[in-house]
Amino acid sequence: MTDPYTPTANSGQGDPQKAGRRHKRVVMILLYGLLAALPFLPSPYLVEQPGPVLNTLGEVETESGTEQILQFDESATVYPSAGTLNLLTVTISGNKEYPRSWGSLLFAAFDKSQHIVPVAEYYGEDESSADREKLNNALMESSQNSAAAAAQRELGMDVPTKIEVVNVNQEFGAAGLIHEGDFITEIAGEPILGIAQLQQLVQQSADKPLELTVERAETREVETVSVKPQLYDDRIWLIGVSGKNVYQAPVTVKYAIDRIGGPSAGMIFSLAIIDELTEGELTGGKIVSGTGTIDDTGRVGPIGGLTQKLYAASRADTDLFLMSAENCHDLPAEIPGDMDIAVVSTLHEAHEAVKNYAAGGSTPGIAACKTTP
Repeated sequence: MTDPYTPTANSGQGDPQKAGRRHKRVVMILLYGLLAALPFLPSPYLVEQPGPVLNTLGEVETESGTEQILQFDESATVYPSAGTLNLLTVTISGNKEYPRSWGSLLFAAFDKSQHIVPVAEYYGEDESSADREKLNNALMESSQNSAAAAAQRELGMDVPTKIEVVNVNQEFGAAGLIHEGDFITEIAGEPILGIAQLQQLVQQSADKPLELTVERAETREVETVSVKPQLYDDRIWLIGVSGKNVYQAPVTVKYAIDRIGGPSAGMIFSLAIIDELTEGELTGGKIVSGTGTIDDTGRVGPIGGLTQKLYAASRADTDLFLMSAENCHDLPAEIPGDMDIAVVSTLHEAHEAVKNYAAGGSTPGIAACKTTP
């Protein structure tokens, strides 16, 4: 009688070859399952894509209905324009909590208009998607305010400005002299243009102190503030003040735009405001698209996603594309479409470039990048 719990000689349970084959089959099944699931697994990457294009001289759909993007106070004399000054955007596909899947990256890798970027490059270590959205909204609001001030200054209007102090670093020269809630109104007795100008003058002064006129309560004080190098980079000089610009512009401008963040529309907003506040059509019937930040001094600064914005502009049949000289190193090897390009450093240069182009003039294009420091 055979013991039912003892394998018989022909049962195969003790055959090492058969056991090895079973092991290989299990491994292969697991491997195939992993390969089948891989395209759907989250990766540590996001994808930058060309985003929506909006004509800042046109209308937009909002919760209240159809509205003009630029809205001026009743005191302003406005000359509605039929021109096109396009705001360009980049769509970020995926976020920190829900990045793109590995499979979806395959399509982006072979599309020249898209760029795969690590999540860690876009988000700070402790930054959530909600944090980033809040920051982008704040940057957009600041950009809109600076755009209105820079545009009116370009038109020769006086725009008195104060810097409201929101924080003072106790390790630097402003400590004990300037306080949260103060307003900085003058530098060396001259009216201040804003934070960007203050930063420039601090850098230029190096270790020489600055005389700042400060308003607090109902008093005005002149404080002599020393300048110190940043702890980790002695090429950067600081007084230890963080603040925000408070403009007293002759014309108040509001923007009927949402779901778009960041500062990169500053230059194009300024040009649109200039167009609406002057007679005639700035663009001369041309389709003009552009991207670049703007500050209180009129400087046009660099932006991210230049390649994606070039593709967005090309798809919008752009005639003239405006970009910051500080983005020259970001130009792709192949420029999409056949649009002309104007490289600018200031709002005044951008204004003149559009006027010249509308009048039939030419632009040096990206060749201007070779002459830009």
